[in-house]
Amino acid sequence: SAGASQRENVTVLYGGATDRRYRWTGETWERWNNPIGESGRLPGDFVRFNPGFAAPNLSEAPLLFGGFRSGSVTSGSGAATNTAFRIRPDGWTGLSTGPVARLAHAMAGDGEQVIVFGGTEYSTTGEEGEREHFGALLDDTWTFDGANWNALCAACDPKPSARSFSAMAPTGVDREVVLFGGGTGYRSPLGDTWIFDRDRGIDGEWRSLDSQSPAARADHALAFDPWRAGVVLFGGAD
Repeated sequence: SAGASQRENVTVLYGGATDRRYRWTGETWERWNNPIGESGRLPGDFVRFNPGFAAPNLSEAPLLFGGFRSGSVTSGSGAATNTAFRIRPDGWTGLSTGPVARLAHAMAGDGEQVIVFGGTEYSTTGEEGEREHFGALLDDTWTFDGANWNALCAACDPKPSARSFSAMAPTGVDREVVLFGGGTGYRSPLGDTWIFDRDRGIDGEWRSLDSQSPAARADHALAFDPWRAGVVLFGGAD
């Protein structure tokens, strides 16, 4: 996952099948160790797959939340986590524990807070070929205001269905994000588009957009482009 911070003047890449942290210089990626020479690994982590990584806005440091946390680099056993951290040049700052542990959730800043939607609870145990996987898709909405997690829109109807590997991005309008796609299982992609607006309703409102959409997909990238004043989508799997 990647997150950007204008204040720290850095774009950060972390997670996947490695414990290394990288930053984009504007021309190339470089390994970003802490000043004392540590790898930049999250406390207690070896590898972390499919976390969420987003900043409330470009002036604040990115927040990393959740993901699949493995017990070692070679172990296949592990589980989703609900730990949260902020990235700093000198390391990671631990934050209050988030909502139910999850991975492959959608996460984006709305100009003031970070919004989290969906994902999946997931665990795996045992050796290769004998592992058991279990979990459930989620359809909940949360915000993080820098200190506390708050559940929003629990009674909203309509709202997006439970899903994982969807993508979310700011729309350029304060307190609003857009969500597209995701999946409900193997080769079961979604192609719907939703707007979440914190200014509507009692605690926010989801509304479906009927505009022409790209082909259904999951595990894609979505980002706001200030130069085009719109959202850009790339890749994914059908």
